[in-house]
Amino acid sequence: MKARSSRAGGGRTPAWLAVLFVLGVSRSSWAQGAPPAVDVYVVGAGASLPRLQTALGAVDRPIRWASIDKFDLSEVTQPPPEPGGAPAARVWVDCSDPSRARLYFADWSTERFLLRDLPTPEGLTELSLETIAQMIETSLSALTTDRMAGMTRVEMGRALGEKPAAPAPRAEAVPSAPLAPSLGAFYAAQGFARDWPIEHGPGVAAELRQSTGRVRFGGWVTGQYQLPETIDDGLAGVQIDTFAIRAGVEAGAPIAGDAVVLGRIGAGGDILHVAPRLAAIADAQLQQEKFYWDTMVQLATGVQVRLNPHLELDAAIVVDVDLVLRHYDVNVDGGTTRFATPWPVRPGLSAGLSWR
Repeated sequence: MKARSSRAGGGRTPAWLAVLFVLGVSRSSWAQGAPPAVDVYVVGAGASLPRLQTALGAVDRPIRWASIDKFDLSEVTQPPPEPGGAPAARVWVDCSDPSRARLYFADWSTERFLLRDLPTPEGLTELSLETIAQMIETSLSALTTDRMAGMTRVEMGRALGEKPAAPAPRAEAVPSAPLAPSLGAFYAAQGFARDWPIEHGPGVAAELRQSTGRVRFGGWVTGQYQLPETIDDGLAGVQIDTFAIRAGVEAGAPIAGDAVVLGRIGAGGDILHVAPRLAAIADAQLQQEKFYWDTMVQLATGVQVRLNPHLELDAAIVVDVDLVLRHYDVNVDGGTTRFATPWPVRPGLSAGLSWR
């Protein structure tokens, strides 16, 4: 009897089937295309760079290695220089500090970022290089597969110590400083004429000024009664009393403590009451009493010192400019004698208290 022999197990795969499989895999790869490369910049590794390349080994995409002397942290959050062929990701491995390696990752397809730290107290040993390689592989895998992995651009900028961009200025109405009114009383004296050197008297003042700010603007008004004085040249005399009205604007600036220095400018006038007086000539004819108006311009500078929350002490140097230039004469036997010519510029001082 002849026995048939047969080979145990299946026969070999036909050659045509293997060729079709290889062609199918290749066609699938061609359809998908090669994955984009990853740029890896290494700082301070020196002779350890080849060992790091060996430790990383093969990954699922090409690696373009570059050894650089240093880099600017701002490069991490900046777009790559080649917009047409940007890499899938960029990695900076900073080994410039012997005791620590810091890794920065940027994926420009989703603008996601990662930051990794590795203590290296013994330098770049085989173990530390292997750990750096594992960090690169796992971080790249996270960035290229998970679109939400890592930090946003703003978060990465904060981690790198970048200052956030200042918001665009918006046109907004600046609230004005609140206005603070005040009422006060003062006493002032100022020059008048050679034969009548000083006019003086009490007055009242009202003011409305900004209560805050480096420069405080406001307005003011004053009224002063100047006590009557008599000028007598031996032939005749005249008694003059005056009510002075002024109003204007001011600017003040705080100085040391609770003091404010002020500058003022204003205008107004003097209401003069002129009353002739009989002197040595018994049969002299006197004119009737009259009121006159003299237009004045006033300049002043002074200081206000706050004594308590509601009370202030005021002191100022005042200059009045007379725009009328009036003078006073006496007529005797057809002749005219001038016995008083007021000064056109009349300096003075004032002091007082005001309540806010």
